[in-house]
Amino acid sequence: MGLIYGYDIYLRPRNVAGALANPAELAPPNRGVPPLELTLPGDDRLVLPFTSHFKSGPTPTSEHRCP
Repeated sequence: MGLIYGYDIYLRPRNVAGALANPAELAPPNRGVPPLELTLPGDDRLVLPFTSHFKSGPTPTSEHRCP
């Protein structure tokens, strides 16, 4: 039996791309997993070289806005 930790990180929409792109630069270039393509707030797209093995469909971002 192990422990599972989770984190809720709250960012303003304009900061999401930078928060994800910075760790992506640190990932090894050839990990043998397919890249993860994200649609960010404002319909910007970002491709990450890693995944957490989760599966999900598109998430509407217009409903989730920071004040």
